[in-house]
Amino acid sequence: MSDLEQLNREHFSKPIPGERLNAFWKTARECAKEFKNENLGTEPRSRRGERD
Repeated sequence: MSDLEQLNREHFSKPIPGERLNAFWKTARECAKEFKNENLGTEPRSRRGERD
């Protein structure tokens, strides 16, 4: 086994701690909420529609 394979095996065999994963999802949800609020009421227009 090469050094790289050994490193991969050691690094990726460890599970991500639950609290870190939860923090990630919480942040992702907050970002999605802000994004949705910023874009509320704006209809996406097709490129062809914009030119008309």
